[in-house]
Amino acid sequence: MIFMKKNGFTLVELLAVIVIMALLLTIAVPAVIGIANSIRANMFCSKVDNIESAAKTYGNDYADMFENASDSFEITVADLIDNNLYKKESNDCKIGNSSNPCIKDPRDGKMMDNDKIKLSKRDKRIFAEYQLSADDKKTCSK
Repeated sequence: MIFMKKNGFTLVELLAVIVIMALLLTIAVPAVIGIANSIRANMFCSKVDNIESAAKTYGNDYADMFENASDSFEITVADLIDNNLYKKESNDCKIGNSSNPCIKDPRDGKMMDNDKIKLSKRDKRIFAEYQLSADDKKTCSK
């Protein structure tokens, strides 16, 4: 009898391993992408909360802008940056420059510098509401 020494894997064994790895990747990749998108959405909502908090500080600093209890007005994120109430993400940015914005949306990298925040005063308290799109309101619903 002749015995052959087996030095490697057969073609069938290699193909089986490749198929199993491909199946695992088709399951894992969408899950990882979904997790990454969820993290970016949470970062956006956290950034909006921080901007609203800075806007409330702005409203308290400039409380005289509210002539009566029903007044409201809009400011931009750039106003908060100019008044040192919100920190730029990059020191070499220029406010309003879409190619190098100071504040970026973590979901898509778009500029947030000119986004508006509505300040209003009710019952001697100042409220700030970031002007979100309908989709963003769903994303950041509390």
